[in-house]
Amino acid sequence: MHIFRVILLSLLSVTSTKAQKIIPADTHMNGTNETINTSFQQSSDNLTTPSSSSSSNMVGPTTLVSEFSTAIPPIVPRKWFVNDRNKTCIIMAMNATFSIKYNKTGNKVGTGKINVPQTAKVDLNQSACGLNNHSQVIWLLFNTSSLKMMFTKSNTNISVTEMQLNYTMDNSTFPNTIELGKNNSVLVKGWFFTVDLDKHYRCKVAADIMFNANVIMEVSNVEIEAFRTDNSTDFKSTVWECAADDKVRDIVPIAVGCALAGLVVVILIAYLVGRSRSRKKEYQSM
Repeated sequence: MHIFRVILLSLLSVTSTKAQKIIPADTHMNGTNETINTSFQQSSDNLTTPSSSSSSNMVGPTTLVSEFSTAIPPIVPRKWFVNDRNKTCIIMAMNATFSIKYNKTGNKVGTGKINVPQTAKVDLNQSACGLNNHSQVIWLLFNTSSLKMMFTKSNTNISVTEMQLNYTMDNSTFPNTIELGKNNSVLVKGWFFTVDLDKHYRCKVAADIMFNANVIMEVSNVEIEAFRTDNSTDFKSTVWECAADDKVRDIVPIAVGCALAGLVVVILIAYLVGRSRSRKKEYQSM
């Protein structure tokens, strides 16, 4: 019985340790650094309600969804920077892939994948820290595509309020497309990656973003910080983590606890069975 008590206390100790929620304040994603210098450029910040537009002729209403993705690419994102003079106003790192439905020959519909590679470059001419204190923008260039992300600051938080993807229909990404060579542009407005002013945004399992019925952005391992005022290339030590990561983190101690509880029950049953047999043998020997 003493041995069983020792095993039970050890299991409870392991469960308590696993259930603790520890978020290191100084943990950051590492990657290759890229530094640029840009001149100020004013961007519109008159954004109110979510909306989107597309130059594509494909049918379907534009909506905005929040579906949690379970796939986390193993690649650790690099950092992209927007600099002005002696300050780094934007730091961003993420894995992103666009799933795009398109019309194929033979009246068929296909799905093309455009990945934002870690080798993407920051557009020196269009990225800007802004002429005012409310808007900043970063443009990424990769292959024949580009991605724009506009940041807007309110009195309490910062959000990405506009994203625009520009891409070209080619046979490598869109096999048998009936719109070969066509340049498309899709735009979505809303409130994405929202974070408090004094923190930087982090999300390993981010929600998918629907630009329209045909274009979905799948993102993960996101770290973003805008409206910075120093020349550091590191994220702030204070972190705001997304709700999806909290859900995933909570599942771990629950699963461990259930497994250990099941093990305790098995040990208890084995102990009782063994004790019953021992008593039966003692009775028979008498």
